[in-house]
Order: sequence, then C-alpha cells, then structure tokens
Amino acid sequence: MRSKECQISPRAEVPRGEEMRTPDDVAAMLRWKALGWRIRRIACELGCSHMTVRRYLAEGGYLAYRRSVRHRTLTGLEDWLAERFQRHSQRVSAASRTTASGAGTATGRRRQP
Repeated sequence: MRSKECQISPRAEVPRGEEMRTPDDVAAMLRWKALGWRIRRIACELGCSHMTVRRYLAEGGYLAYRRSVRHRTLTGLEDWLAERFQRHSQRVSAASRTTASGAGTATGRRRQP
C-alpha cells in the first residue's frame, strides 16, 4: 500500500497534452531514474503522466515533437484543380451576366417592384 499519495504540483494544473517537457525536465527524469526513483514518483514530481516519463526514458533523452507526415488527397493535382476552378468561375460569371440582362428576370431573393 502507498503511504503517501502523489500531491498535485503547480505544474500539473496545465491541461493534459498542453505542454511538452523541456530538456531540463527530461534530464531530471533520467537522473532520478538512475538514482532508483520509480516512474510514477518521477511523474508526480514533474506533474505529468507516467506514460510521458516512460516514453522519455525509453528514448534515453529529450525527443523533439515529431509532426506526422500526411499525404494530401489532391497532391499532384494542383494544376488540374486550378484549371477547374478557373473554368467554373468563368461559367458562373457568364451565367450571371445573361441572367441579369434577361427580360424582367430577378437575380436574387428580393422581389423587383
């Protein structure tokens, strides 16, 4: 049984996932683990998840945030897409000109008196 519960440190008030650990925090994690501290104790001390401590210890040091590489659906189709938008824009402007010049036809929601 635990004799002492983890006390919430002021750093733990940051919402989950909002703050990355600094290189100094990670160095402290490694130092405390070398001294024999348990992972949950280190996590309580730094006010982070024990899984965060476990991840940094497995890496053996500070690991900068890695953004995942996402392949976009329309990659390589930029020229085709620009041409389609241009063609659509020309059709819309031509249609609005013919509708506006039509005999007594309204081009909006307002009624003409």
